[in-house]
Amino acid sequence: MYKQNNFSMFWTAQALLKSYHATKNKYYLNLGQRTLDELLMTQASWQPYFIPIKVLGGFGVLNADGEWNDARQSLFAE
Repeated sequence: MYKQNNFSMFWTAQALLKSYHATKNKYYLNLGQRTLDELLMTQASWQPYFIPIKVLGGFGVLNADGEWNDARQSLFAE
């Protein structure tokens, strides 16, 4: 997987959801689900031994730069 900022996928999914609400075209909903599926591949799937707080399950803001507990992750919680 290439290093990337996960906000691009998050914002794309949000835009596709708004497009679906505006048009009721399920094409946008399906693309949004595919986008979220890609985003899920960057979810933290292990608890590193060197971090004393739980970081399992979170989304990194960037998928490879070590931001395990970044405050910007809270934007994904909605």
